Amino acid sequence: MLDPREKNDEAPVRRVLIVTDAAKAVFQPQLEAAGLVTLATTSARALLAISEFSPSVLIIEMAAADSARDERVALARQLRSTSATYTLPIVMVCDLCDENIRQVATSIGVDDCFARATPVSEVLARLDALFWRVAAGRRSPALLEGQRLEIDNFLLLLDSIREQIDRRQPGTVALLVVACASQPTSARRIERVKEEAFGFFKLNLRRLDEVAFYGPNALLICLPRLSSSAASSRLRELRAEFLSAHADVEVHMGLASFPADGTDVEKLLEKCDAAAARAPAEFPTDSDTSEHMELLVSGSEILSPPVRQTAQSDATATKIKELALEAAPKAAVRTGEASEDVRALRVLLAVSDAPRMARLNSLIRSAGYEVRAAFDGEQALSLLRIERPDLLLLESGLDKINGLEMIERLRQQGGGRILLPVLFLNSSGDDNAGREALALGARKVLTQPFEPGDVLAGMREAASV
Repeated sequence: MLDPREKNDEAPVRRVLIVTDAAKAVFQPQLEAAGLVTLATTSARALLAISEFSPSVLIIEMAAADSARDERVALARQLRSTSATYTLPIVMVCDLCDENIRQVATSIGVDDCFARATPVSEVLARLDALFWRVAAGRRSPALLEGQRLEIDNFLLLLDSIREQIDRRQPGTVALLVVACASQPTSARRIERVKEEAFGFFKLNLRRLDEVAFYGPNALLICLPRLSSSAASSRLRELRAEFLSAHADVEVHMGLASFPADGTDVEKLLEKCDAAAARAPAEFPTDSDTSEHMELLVSGSEILSPPVRQTAQSDATATKIKELALEAAPKAAVRTGEASEDVRALRVLLAVSDAPRMARLNSLIRSAGYEVRAAFDGEQALSLLRIERPDLLLLESGLDKINGLEMIERLRQQGGGRILLPVLFLNSSGDDNAGREALALGARKVLTQPFEPGDVLAGMREAASV
């Protein structure tokens, strides 16, 4: 574990705000001895303290009394549902972390939960891991209204759009891309502006479940029962209001209506991507929507994000080959560095067969990779619009959209080439399917039965080509 006392001049100051009504906050002396800056406050003063103290993490002590505990749960929910604080890391400390407490913490979006009896060394290690994940951009997104993960909220919004289309209800889908004029612009600055835009448009459109994050710098909005002209008129007004408070920010917009511009959600999103690539002042009306949407941009950052080139350390590569249980993320936490050289590769695993998914997921995670699971081709395509995996493991027999069709779509989106490494899992045993996958751009093909060593070796080979 990185000792917080071993700091250099450039190390960020780590501030811990502790919400407690006890005479002395638990762990506070030990946190201060470890070099962290701490402040204890009460539930009633928590919001003011957050504003004045600017904590790196908030620790909420859960009292044994039911009324006090309910008050703290309400505080955590308020922080998670307020745009200014929903990204603040939250940790709960309880007398006893039973399953009920953990379920409550999970539903709210708390980052960690541990008991008062937890050894101080473990507390420091878990806080250090949280600090590293935040600094490296590896922390899971906080839960928003409705206690849903950012990625789950995006997928649920897509499902909502599909349901509206199935019910033959008209509407408009809008993509808002946030850009900063100042140079250089940090990823954190873009993320912060995007979060502010999320809260602003959700509040002003009054659509709690119809606004979702989309990729690293965009929002997706569904406007039920509105034509493209009505939707663009409303969004232009809100865009102007938002920009008036953000002098160095630009918001590009792309709209597509259903059923006027189609009923395939994938195609509608592609049209939004293309429209957002045009000048932000250009918005479609009902009369020119079709012409406005005909421009398709292949390989754009939103549609098919470029794969981040990642180098693994020799030690990590050796461990993967030997199916070692020591994961690359653990090495990163020990060093406390957000280096691309020590982080684990991010893998999207697209498999419809449940037993095979369970086996592969367990194997890949045990070897140190970070895994996001997709259970059909449609869900995999949706995830690729908001996630940035380093490698795609794709089963041939996927439901809804099979593996070969998935590769074909990725190739079309990439302007004739696939922009991320693909390991094709030929579960059908059809040699022709494997050859076709290679011809379309897959880097490696494995045929069932999939041996654990072959899978990990194939992943390493596909990711390093």
